[in-house]
Amino acid sequence: MTTAADLLAARPELAEHRATMLEGLWRDSGVPPRLLELTRLRVAALLHDEAGSAARTPAAVAAGLDEDLVDALPGWPTDPRFTPTDRAALAVAEQFVMDCHGITDAQVEGLRDGLGDPATVGFLIALALFDDESRTGDVMSRLQRFGPWAVEAFKTCKMGAHERHEGELRSLIDSSKRLAQQLLELR
Repeated sequence: MTTAADLLAARPELAEHRATMLEGLWRDSGVPPRLLELTRLRVAALLHDEAGSAARTPAAVAAGLDEDLVDALPGWPTDPRFTPTDRAALAVAEQFVMDCHGITDAQVEGLRDGLGDPATVGFLIALALFDDESRTGDVMSRLQRFGPWAVEAFKTCKMGAHERHEGELRSLIDSSKRLAQQLLELR
């Protein structure tokens, strides 16, 4: 199965920038790794990303991610093991997957109450990356049914889009690095 990582392998410099940004988010966003992983897993499940659903991020595992909690993820709205901050984050994540323009000010305020402003920004950036990764994986698995030519055509289109936005991606990564540095200075 071709994954988002396979696509980025064609552009190692973009893959490196993306990896740096993700590492920074896991390390310096101010969002607990457990919550980032629960969010990533929920997005993967909603988008039928089997590879993403099966994977576990080492930072989350090291932080004590509980597989029983992962198994309970579909019941997050009522399961008492999920904190109010977990619920706020997962509600935003589900809305983002369904219709990102439908995220309400009240939902963002719930995130801010639980995470604070800097970590809310880090969470939203991570959410966008998780969504992109899972959607790419879903598209790739669907295209593989048509054969290698369909996968190659998508790779070409996706890489072209990345080339057009490479400057924006670098700017976002630089901004994320500055945000991470500011977060460290606040500690």
